[in-house]
Amino acid sequence: MRLTAKIVTVFILMSVIVTGANGFLRIRREANLFESDMVQDVERFALLMEQWVTTELNKNGWESLQRLIRELDSQDRYSQIRWVWLDVSPPNTYAPEIPSPQLRLLGVNVKKVVSTKIRTTSGKEVLCAYRRIPLKIRTGNQVVRHREGAVELIYDLTPLNFLVRKTIINTCVTMGTLLLFSIVIMGFMGVNVVARPLQKLIQKTRRAGEGDLTGDVDLGGNDELTELGQSLNNMCRQLSKSQEAVQAETLARIATLEQLRHVDRLQTVGRLASGIAHELGTPLNVVSGRAALIASGKLCETDVTESARSIKSETDRMATIIQQLLDFARRRTPKRVSIDLHQVANQTAQLLDPLAQKKKVQIEVTDNDEPVIAFVDVGQLQQVLTNLIVNAIQSITSGGQVRIRMGHRFARPPEGHTGDADHYDFIDIEDNGEGIAEENLNHIFEPFFTTKEVGEGTGLGLSLSYGIIDEHGGWLEASSQVDKGTCFTVYLPREERNECSEKS
Repeated sequence: MRLTAKIVTVFILMSVIVTGANGFLRIRREANLFESDMVQDVERFALLMEQWVTTELNKNGWESLQRLIRELDSQDRYSQIRWVWLDVSPPNTYAPEIPSPQLRLLGVNVKKVVSTKIRTTSGKEVLCAYRRIPLKIRTGNQVVRHREGAVELIYDLTPLNFLVRKTIINTCVTMGTLLLFSIVIMGFMGVNVVARPLQKLIQKTRRAGEGDLTGDVDLGGNDELTELGQSLNNMCRQLSKSQEAVQAETLARIATLEQLRHVDRLQTVGRLASGIAHELGTPLNVVSGRAALIASGKLCETDVTESARSIKSETDRMATIIQQLLDFARRRTPKRVSIDLHQVANQTAQLLDPLAQKKKVQIEVTDNDEPVIAFVDVGQLQQVLTNLIVNAIQSITSGGQVRIRMGHRFARPPEGHTGDADHYDFIDIEDNGEGIAEENLNHIFEPFFTTKEVGEGTGLGLSLSYGIIDEHGGWLEASSQVDKGTCFTVYLPREERNECSEKS
């Protein structure tokens, strides 16, 4: 409606301007025609007068000339014709209506018609025109003297003013009528031709902006707005198809990524198998020995009870080990919870301890005085820590140490990350192994990049880990020195910010 109002307002203003300009030009044209006619009358009359006024004045006298002028004067009700002398002043009867000095300023001494508007003592507006005629007054054949006279025409401007008023009234009536019709017609056309179609287009674009690409806008007609509506419909259909394709590709990508992460977990389980088998060997021997003693029947009731308790303790220990392994390998739905990072680190270290003992590596988790709470998916974070700790164990030839620290630290995200420099939760996994060469350090997070022997790694572990941490709003960093060791750092947003983001 705002656009319609602007169009109607512009149209009305243009109509008013055109009508007003037409009225103004018409008034000027009528006034110019009136003055032009008056000047022509004076010129014609002056030419006639100049030919016979001297003869008439010298032949028949002043009275005859006056009578002739009065006859001419009586023929026009709106003008007054007089003979005036330029060398006399009021109250002389033949003095000009305009004082002689002013007439000379107007150029009356030149043989041309001069005119000007004045207001009489009665308040009437008149137009006075003069044409100078020099006379030679004779007595017999003798020129007695030269005298300056003029034909004075006084036109009553009442008809012209009446015409002006009538033109103004007609112009105002025309403008009012045109204004009324413009408001009605432009209002009707603006609402039906512009406002309603535009409103439909606006509603369609708002729905599209909110994600609703269904429903075509039907404007009818065959104008530019209709073409715009059809183009908008085509755009929404194309966007809908593209959106469906993107959603399908996203779902496929997520499914593939989850499959890769699950495969990575299974590979880790495979690496842990030998260590866990060794870990289960000791409690199985204890269970077997205690069961044999009970079966021999040589134990007293107290020893039987003690052996049963030992069997129960060892079987609980084996069940815990197996359950940890199953929990790690099981495919689960991502779910983020608030948890202490110490708890996740300790569980992961406990799971990997058999593998570390096999290579005579010690895993040390540094406990802080206060918990480090993060809002994470526990299974995904455990997979990341497992990858990093297994890599650390494999980089140590024999008899090394893997240290795990966590806390809060001010950090600046790497280039391309959406986060700001702030305080973040961190987990350091540091080893004293072989280290990573400087030329390889910038490529370790790339998919399928690996420095391990064929069959020992796929090159996806660090890439998947980086993706998991990135989905949590954090990032991974690595620093290393050859023959001295490597430190991987996991950065995660503080728990309070993550929770607000997840709720939103």
